Amino acid sequence: MKLYHNHLSITAILLIALLSHNCSNKQNGEINRLKSISLPEARTEKLSQFVSEVDYLLLPENTSAVQIDKMQKFGDLIFLGDYELTRTLSIVNLRTRELVNIDRFGGGPGEYQTILDFTINREKEFVEILDLRKLISYDFNGNFIEETKIPASFGKIASFAEAKYVAYMPKSLHPNFERPDSESILWMWDRESGNVERIACGSEKLNLPFFTERNNLTFLNNEILFSANFLDSVYVFDEELNMREVRYFTGKKDHMPRDLINQYKGDFPEELRNEYFFHLPNLLESQNYFFTTLISGSQWVNLLYFKTDNSTVTFSKIENDIDGGYPYMPILHLDDNYLYSLVEPQYLMEHYEGYEDKPIGKFSDFTSNLSINSPLVLIRYKLKEA
Repeated sequence: MKLYHNHLSITAILLIALLSHNCSNKQNGEINRLKSISLPEARTEKLSQFVSEVDYLLLPENTSAVQIDKMQKFGDLIFLGDYELTRTLSIVNLRTRELVNIDRFGGGPGEYQTILDFTINREKEFVEILDLRKLISYDFNGNFIEETKIPASFGKIASFAEAKYVAYMPKSLHPNFERPDSESILWMWDRESGNVERIACGSEKLNLPFFTERNNLTFLNNEILFSANFLDSVYVFDEELNMREVRYFTGKKDHMPRDLINQYKGDFPEELRNEYFFHLPNLLESQNYFFTTLISGSQWVNLLYFKTDNSTVTFSKIENDIDGGYPYMPILHLDDNYLYSLVEPQYLMEHYEGYEDKPIGKFSDFTSNLSINSPLVLIRYKLKEA
């Protein structure tokens, strides 16, 4: 009973915060919602159950980003952030195959010491890199435009208006990191005025252990999505920063209880990993779909939620029964009805060579022309409608 009670406490906190927020915003006439996302008992085993078509594309040979932490898309352009290995950001035009690499490591104007995150300013058509002490703007040709000192040690940032950003900083960082205030983890920052305002989300008092977070704060489909490692819910805000929805996961397994998360600091023994699942957010959104990632047992589990009929598929290793292709899907982006992943060519080649009778289709046609020196492969999956 103790574990069950502790698990419920997180959702209870969210519900209280949600109701409080809703009461304080009654004048807008909107009603916030709790949305349950049910996890199916069995993972999907065949790709054709939710995908109708697969396409393959080689990135340009000189693409500097190779260990991709985050991908975003704007029109024909894809933006690829490599935060640790090469500390660069690559912009690829999928139609013309033109390539721009932003490689400005240093301490001067327009240069960065680290890439903590990047965001696309859709109003100005800039890509903006979050450094430890500043936000740096470049145009889509890689030219430095401007930089602004940030008011705190933000860890993640998302542009949602011309000069307005949502920023995140986890509670469990060292106290030497500068914070706008001691209570919040989420803020709205106005780059022009310098104003910083707290955004209440209900999880401020949860001192969750910190592990590197990749895509836990994003602006997609005119909504701001936020979660954190080990948090069993996803918060959805509109462009006025009104909380519209809290999504939480339910299923045969429970989410890892809060007391065990704090006890083991994320380093869970095997028996707990088998008994519970936990959320490591990779938040992606389109009009009809929502995507994120979980850990269950010792496996990464992709979760794809169909908004139109509230159905869910989960998958890890999967049989590609469409063209016999690679059985893993390290998803980086969701755009309209397409999922995108990036895979190193040797993995496709090894999978291809494992067939005695080579499959017929796009995978074989594409992979038979790869070499060990080929650049990264962009794989696009067209999703079926629910």
